[in-house]
Amino acid sequence: MLMTLPTIDDQALRESAQRFGETLAAAVAPGDPDGEGSFGEVMDAILDLTAVVPDGIQDTDLKHLLKLTVEARDAIAAGDRVRALETNAYCRLLLRRILEHSAIGALDDPTTAFAAVEATLPTASTKDMAKLLGVSEKTISTWRAGGTIERGAARVTTIAQICHHLRSTFTGTGILGWFDTSTRQLGKRTPLEAISQGDAGDVVEFASRIHG
Repeated sequence: MLMTLPTIDDQALRESAQRFGETLAAAVAPGDPDGEGSFGEVMDAILDLTAVVPDGIQDTDLKHLLKLTVEARDAIAAGDRVRALETNAYCRLLLRRILEHSAIGALDDPTTAFAAVEATLPTASTKDMAKLLGVSEKTISTWRAGGTIERGAARVTTIAQICHHLRSTFTGTGILGWFDTSTRQLGKRTPLEAISQGDAGDVVEFASRIHG
């Protein structure tokens, strides 16, 4: 259920999300006759989750998650396990979206973004990375050694967001090939050509549609 993108500061969020998902699933499980009584732990878990969700995550997602949790509790109280299980499924989808938004938000930091690209493309050579990020091979080596990412930071974060969207569909090698493949969705340009011509937003949107 939890996302796998490596980030720096999301451990508390992942742990809280894991706890909430597990406690809610246990409370609505058909084999748990005490589901209603265990909802105190579920409510504690969602409050803990709310406290660690980063700024910038849509408040409506959290409110909807809380609303659905209450609905699940009410369904259990009414003896409607089917409705409780359906609500649990919706909660899992919302939880994934919250984690997804959090992961993408973390990519606004160029250092985190560069680390994410490297982790997503483990077989990429220094030459591959330089071409992808629009810098020299020397700059890639500097960044790998811990150098500050200033020039080209916007492209680094853009490439990281695209890789994030593609990572569940393609392998690292497939992602590299995708950047060099022309497509009608980008006016018969390759994604790298579109990015270099100032249409990075179109490429990010295209990649997000592939991710679904």
